[in-house]
Amino acid sequence: MNLSVFSLHCHVPRMALLFSCLFIALGLNAQSFDVGDLTYTVLQNDASAVQVTRGNKHFYDLTIPATVSYKDHSYTVKHIGNNAFYGNGYKIYHDVVLPPTIETIGAQAFTSNGDMTSVTFASGQAPRLRVIGEGAFYNCRKMTTLFEMPSTLEEIGNNAFRECWALRGTFLLPENLKTIGSECFSSCRSISGFRFAVTSMADLLNGNRCLVNMRDDASWVCPVSIAPNVERIPSYLFGSLGRYSVTFEPGSRCKEIAAYGLASVCGRLELPEGLVSIGSYAAYGTISGTPPLHLVLPSTVQTIGNYAFRYCTSLSSLTCARATPPAVYENSFSNAADPSSCTLYVPLHCASAYRGSNVWQQFFIEEADLTGISQPTVDDIDGSGSVKQRFGLGGQHLSSPTKGINIVRMSNGRVRKVVVK
Repeated sequence: MNLSVFSLHCHVPRMALLFSCLFIALGLNAQSFDVGDLTYTVLQNDASAVQVTRGNKHFYDLTIPATVSYKDHSYTVKHIGNNAFYGNGYKIYHDVVLPPTIETIGAQAFTSNGDMTSVTFASGQAPRLRVIGEGAFYNCRKMTTLFEMPSTLEEIGNNAFRECWALRGTFLLPENLKTIGSECFSSCRSISGFRFAVTSMADLLNGNRCLVNMRDDASWVCPVSIAPNVERIPSYLFGSLGRYSVTFEPGSRCKEIAAYGLASVCGRLELPEGLVSIGSYAAYGTISGTPPLHLVLPSTVQTIGNYAFRYCTSLSSLTCARATPPAVYENSFSNAADPSSCTLYVPLHCASAYRGSNVWQQFFIEEADLTGISQPTVDDIDGSGSVKQRFGLGGQHLSSPTKGINIVRMSNGRVRKVVVK
């Protein structure tokens, strides 16, 4: 196998990389022993703990214990070593259960176990996992089920899940994650979306490709949800997805979107109340063929950075709930959709203020009651919640969706205000 695919692209901080690779050397001049069908090596920096160094047979199901005894000593199993189940001629054919004591899954630990179907943690205690090494699950093409990333996780290495074709579900990026490597989800074509809960991730480097090449389907739009605890969207995180939509979960505390933080986002983007700053180039660009961008700005937004929505050619409508127009640069919407054909909805009695701005006045401005504006939810549009009646703001009955604000009465009894583009 050509391991050049694991080249680092300079995206992993040096100290984090050294930490991930530390376990290559742990077996040197250290005590190793066999228990059952596994070889263990005592850690040089912790004589009471071991790593799993290798498997010594084919496994149809593998449960790694939390502790192991040898010559009257008991050891805690803390690490899965580099190449532990790769390159020694033995394979895992079904399920793997890890103990919650595992802190590190080493580089290429399970690489090319093409018949392995699931990797989970044993129940009973919260997992302590901190590092998933470079290429740890690379080419595990039948793995459908993977443990939920624990809150302790700090690093996901380059190519960690690359070509895990069958891996399903919404992938959690947990709160303490600091580093996410290049192409770690490349060709993960069955993942249905991401939930971003990271609280302190530094800005990624320009050209980061951590979420690149997930699917060949040009029509697929990857859904991304932002957890309530997230206060800042870092630079360059989602742009490599290409086609994606973003939903901020209720109770969001997000206050800032950094440069390129939501580059190329599409669909409905409703930014949360409490958001203050939208950085330069924050939602820069549009991928050809993506759904139109419907942008909703909260009443709390104060500044919109230079080129924040440049080249957003799919911008179809814009709603701003702030009574006083946010500070905006001349180029914040440069080369986006033609402003004169894009409706800007503003609060009642605020149109004159927006028309007094050199930038905002370029849009087609329409006043609306923006309190309680919402889109119909899945519950509203399934069989139990179809649209029964539709009215204009003046109370007139509407026979069909009409551009502007519609009052919609659902069959489940809900009444909603809906912006029709």
